[in-house]
Amino acid sequence: MVLSFKNSTEGSTNSNRNNNRDDSSIDKSNQYNHLLKTPDSYFCVHSGVDRKIKLDDDDDIDSEEEDLSYLSKSNNLLKKQFNNDNKENSKYIINNQLKPTGGKNGHIFFVKQQQQQQKKKNNNNNNSSSSIDEFAVKRQYISSPSNKQSQCYRELIIFQHLNKLMDQNKTINFVRLVEWYKAAPHSGDVSRLNQVLQDTTKQVKSKANSAAAAIPKDPTLKTNQYMHFILEYANLKTLSDYRSKSMVTLKLFKSILFQILYALAIAQKELEFVHNDLHTGNILLQTLPAGKKYIMYQDDIGDEVNTGRKYRTWLVDGVVVKINDFGLSRISTNGTVTFNQKNASSNYFLPTSDLTNLASSLKSFRIADLQDPKNREERLLLNNLKKKISEGYVPPYVLLSHKFFSSLHNIPEDANIDNCIRLSSDGIIPDEFPEATPNANVVVQVEVSDHVFAVPKTPAKTPSKTPIKTPSKLESYKEMIAMTPPSSKLSLPSTPTFYRPMKFTFSKLKRNNSNLTQQPVQVSVQEEQEEEVDEEEEEEVEDEDDYVEEEEEEDDIEDVFEDEEDYEATINLTKKLSTLNIELEEEEEEEEEEEQEEEQEEEQEEEQEEEQEVEEEVEEQEIEIEEQEVEEEEPEIPVTKARKPRRKKLTVAQQLKQEGLYMINRLIRPVDDIKRR
Repeated sequence: MVLSFKNSTEGSTNSNRNNNRDDSSIDKSNQYNHLLKTPDSYFCVHSGVDRKIKLDDDDDIDSEEEDLSYLSKSNNLLKKQFNNDNKENSKYIINNQLKPTGGKNGHIFFVKQQQQQQKKKNNNNNNSSSSIDEFAVKRQYISSPSNKQSQCYRELIIFQHLNKLMDQNKTINFVRLVEWYKAAPHSGDVSRLNQVLQDTTKQVKSKANSAAAAIPKDPTLKTNQYMHFILEYANLKTLSDYRSKSMVTLKLFKSILFQILYALAIAQKELEFVHNDLHTGNILLQTLPAGKKYIMYQDDIGDEVNTGRKYRTWLVDGVVVKINDFGLSRISTNGTVTFNQKNASSNYFLPTSDLTNLASSLKSFRIADLQDPKNREERLLLNNLKKKISEGYVPPYVLLSHKFFSSLHNIPEDANIDNCIRLSSDGIIPDEFPEATPNANVVVQVEVSDHVFAVPKTPAKTPSKTPIKTPSKLESYKEMIAMTPPSSKLSLPSTPTFYRPMKFTFSKLKRNNSNLTQQPVQVSVQEEQEEEVDEEEEEEVEDEDDYVEEEEEEDDIEDVFEDEEDYEATINLTKKLSTLNIELEEEEEEEEEEEQEEEQEEEQEEEQEEEQEVEEEVEEQEIEIEEQEVEEEEPEIPVTKARKPRRKKLTVAQQLKQEGLYMINRLIRPVDDIKRR
């Protein structure tokens, strides 16, 4: 097989076609060996020789700043030599109006088509952007072109599988790969490189059975190659650009967060997908396609008697979320796990790891109308949802049933088949369009002007039609798992590769051996004598109890999921526990009141006894003074009398009172003697 750098067909298509022609040069044990070959492609003028890249490093990196002179020089090559069968409709030119960007894992510049692409399918789900003539090109230097596990190849494989999910109408929330190609560096003309490839092929023809025979032996072609991904363009930039500008309303934030969770849920279910680098910088925002106003998500939850299929429906609007950058991601297809071998932990399927990273990235995100009094209930629900996300126990498909998203079930009257992008968890779009929700406000589309979001009205919230039923029995609620209905298409695979099931607990429900059919337990509290506690210690204990109660009031938002069993079990269990707690508190209050009354009576008795003792002592002292006055001839000898044993030590006030009376008597006596004389 001869690889020639000519302007014929798109890189990925032509390479697959050539692989089918000559199976002897491919290792049949690996379906991705064709990625190691350099497919037909136009060349990048910038040679890449000046890059300081270690050849033994498998990570594909790019400098943050790069001379962009090659863009203008290669403009003609983009017009003439781009690999596509229909060259007339695939002429790309550099878009100089958009500033190129660079980062650790690649360099991005922007191109546009001179002519619109012809629509291959005229269906309802035209998920492309309204600006279909603009594209972003991600350019990466391949440090190890012969390594199948190189980051560029892994990302290409993941892009292709995510494209399939979007083609099947299961999701729309990943950046779509339009085309890809590998470009070999050159400093001369294309014919010279083609001659080098032909000579190299002749030299290794005897080793046709080896996979290395198809790899060019020229050191320049072997070591200096570029991977280019042509991606759809997100015209609203990244979510991080709106982090601190307070330009996103609570309603729009709800739409964005739901789309992220749904995308993770469907990708985890189909591919055991883990992004491993999910943050606001890798979440792009895009306007809805022309003529589209809503995105409708429907989850097949099984058969419904006499009515066919049963679906859960969510409706969002405003923007389209696009998750990007899969260089560190992990998927599993047909028993083969594609992951970053330099990070051994990425081999395992951890469905909540992306949520932990996302929660930390959203901590500083500012929402415009979050503190509005009318959004108080929504704010509390959002705080509870963020808490569930950050705990790292609840997978994305369960979080979709959180009460925070209940308003997304409302179908406005202006929603119809024509202005909705319809998606389904099983890829089958129902023939019947959901009926409008009664008394639901019309959802106002978020208009984008100069990258500024307009503030929409919050839709009215309608009560759920599902009646609350009390479950017959709940064996234990120490560890409860909130699950969607068993037949939900969004649930995780039953036996995922390298996956260990994870459970989560309700933090406020930790009592053991509970049975909802039992009557509330009558707790008998035995009266015990307790030691006296200082007033300061009692105040500290009361302050701590008040602080704990305040925290419980803030955190005691109903952990309610809209699935019947979990919702009903949680509601009834909370009621039972609250009733039991009220009874215990009432009994404790009665006991405290009785103890306080007894203590008050004892204190009053002690005070009366002490007063009597003081009066007796004063009377005795007065008698002694009178006797001493009668006996004038006798020398004055201070009389001291043994005091009676005291039951309890006198207080400081009582001691001062007693000493004061004694000193008064001593002062009065000399005056009487002077008067008599």
